[in-house]
Amino acid sequence: MKNIKPTYFWLFIFLQVLSIPASGITAKFTYVKSTNCAPSVVTFTNSSSTGTGITYTWNFGSGADVIATDSKTKQQVYTKPGNYKVTLKVSDGVNSDTTSSVVVILPGPVAGFAADKVTGCPPLQVKYTSTSLPGGSEIMSTSWDFRNGDYMEGSIVNYSYNSTGLYDVVLKVTDKNGCFSFSEYDKLISVTDKPEVNFAASDTFSCAPPLNVTFTNLSAGSSDLKFKWDFGNGKVSTELSTSSVYNTTGSFTVNLKATDQVGCSDSLTKRSYINIGYPKGTLIVYDSKNNALDQSYICDGTYKFVCSNSNLPGYKWVITEGTSVTTINGKNSLTYKITGSGLIDIKVVYGNPGYCTDSVSVSFVKAYIKADFSMDNSTICSLPAVINLKNTTQNANQFSWYLSGKLISTDKNITYTLTRKDLPAETYQQLYSHEINSLKIPVKVVASNSGVCFDSVTSQVTVTLPVARFLPDKVSGCVPLKVTFSDSSKALKAIDKYKYIFGKDSLVITSRAPVSYTFTKPGVYYVSEVIKTGSCVDTSMSVKVIAGDKLKADFAVIPGEICNGGNVRLIGNSTGNSLVRLWRFRSANLFDISFGSRPDTTFSIYTDSTGFRDIHLTVDYNGCVSDTLKKNILNIKGPAGTFTDSFRCDSALVYYFRSKITPATSLLWNVDTAKFNDIDSVRYVFPARGDYIVKLTAADNASGCTLSSTRTIKARQVKAAFTLNDSIFCAGDSVLMNSSTSVDYI
Repeated sequence: MKNIKPTYFWLFIFLQVLSIPASGITAKFTYVKSTNCAPSVVTFTNSSSTGTGITYTWNFGSGADVIATDSKTKQQVYTKPGNYKVTLKVSDGVNSDTTSSVVVILPGPVAGFAADKVTGCPPLQVKYTSTSLPGGSEIMSTSWDFRNGDYMEGSIVNYSYNSTGLYDVVLKVTDKNGCFSFSEYDKLISVTDKPEVNFAASDTFSCAPPLNVTFTNLSAGSSDLKFKWDFGNGKVSTELSTSSVYNTTGSFTVNLKATDQVGCSDSLTKRSYINIGYPKGTLIVYDSKNNALDQSYICDGTYKFVCSNSNLPGYKWVITEGTSVTTINGKNSLTYKITGSGLIDIKVVYGNPGYCTDSVSVSFVKAYIKADFSMDNSTICSLPAVINLKNTTQNANQFSWYLSGKLISTDKNITYTLTRKDLPAETYQQLYSHEINSLKIPVKVVASNSGVCFDSVTSQVTVTLPVARFLPDKVSGCVPLKVTFSDSSKALKAIDKYKYIFGKDSLVITSRAPVSYTFTKPGVYYVSEVIKTGSCVDTSMSVKVIAGDKLKADFAVIPGEICNGGNVRLIGNSTGNSLVRLWRFRSANLFDISFGSRPDTTFSIYTDSTGFRDIHLTVDYNGCVSDTLKKNILNIKGPAGTFTDSFRCDSALVYYFRSKITPATSLLWNVDTAKFNDIDSVRYVFPARGDYIVKLTAADNASGCTLSSTRTIKARQVKAAFTLNDSIFCAGDSVLMNSSTSVDYI
């Protein structure tokens, strides 16, 4: 064990010692301690008067004076705790001055520890206990360094060594004054491997006693191993290698234990290692799942045959299947694959071949099963589809049918209807849209002979859906209506035939070239397409085609003359009124209105210009359009137009209104509560912010018509305002500006 001296660290404790003499000579010094505790190096710095002939006499409190002629720094090592009075005398031969100070060196702790064990094999658990002694103050921390990167704290610690080797241990204790001490042991802990035990015997079998067996020790470990043999016959030994005599029949277990010089041990037991005579053996059969068989039949598969008598000199296996005999020399176990039907006998002859053998055997009936089936429809091109599954399995009487892993029947032969429900919804959509061309659905039959032996086979049903599709270039029009149809069908295989059905007519082609058909009579027709690919057929959704004929469009306008803002009545009257599905009346810059049935409607007309107007009627019969134009059929007279308003922001309540109505014999303004007669423009000051009604009525004596224009004026006085969340801000602060106190803003 070695005690490590503390590493010096400088505590910058500056103490200045001075005196003020009557003469011109001054003695003064300061000092710094490397640590408060012993051992401590104290550095003294002389700051006394300097000059020619001046001498400095030091006494560091530990013995003789030290005389110097310079004022350089001095160091003193204090190896023991205590109070040391340090004196400095400065003299020029005539005058002198003296100063002193007490240096206090405290006692430090003394580190020490004990280990409950220092040798062993992994995992070695060692308990460390600190036996450290305190110095001038109590110990505050106890730190352990195991020199392998592991550290622990505490006066008592437990540490586990999991690998072999020699290990150092360091303990550091620190007291309240900051004083510390180390204790270190080099290669304190020795961890060694435990022994590896092994042995062999000169002979392990005899037909009859006595049998003298020589045992050879094959153990490995340190050179100082102690051994203990137990031969299983009541005899023991502590020899390295030895022999023992077996005088009775039976099976004997041999054990060897080895212990090294540090108490690490290992042992090896060989059960039924020595066999004298034969206990009658048994033959156990295990299937692929390691289950022992206890029935008289055996299924197809690989099996393991195990003779209960192990560690014998020889084993000969004889397998008889009908007239076939197979002989295999090996160990006490055999793995063998069984197939087919009939009887099988397995015998093992064990012992010392030629003079000392015995045998044991087992027999089975091979329960052969071969699962198989056929289906009449393995490719499905439409759903639902019927599938007939015929069972051709051999030597089975129980069956389970599965579709996509789902049990669908336990009958021998089944007829199954495959529907959309048997396909995932997303997959069906992918098939129908031909994102995928086909889907394979597994069909499986599991067959057994009353639940004893099992076999299974899986086949597949392929689902591929041809999809008939087409597009017409038009779906409505006048007869004779010629429509061209373009095929867009999809199928996994080539399409053999395309058939278009036009009501009672049909057209069959063998290519996907566009076809045309002319509808000669008005009516509604539903067109569909049928495609055939192999034995698969699909019919498209129907497309509606409507054909119409020209009609004589007519209407009446009542009255033919109105004042601007007056009412007019429109009455539709065409040939085949009930056939018309759309009536549309138009008059430029006046109206554009439509009706789904024969119209008879009255509505008001307002316009900015008066005079005669044309009216255009369009009627639609199954997409066949007929129209008529009546020129100057409606005369609109009287005043037309409106008025304007304006204001300035600096006087937002002052509005200016100007009439744009002509012709006008008289004008009447109603502005808020005020009235003004026969003037084109009005200036008005609203009393406050708010919504006000302004109305201008114009009269035309020549036509006898009047026109009123009314407007709501929203008078507002906008005032902007805002607040801040504070009045003083620093750089980087967030400023919240709130404008909710503003008035009349949008």
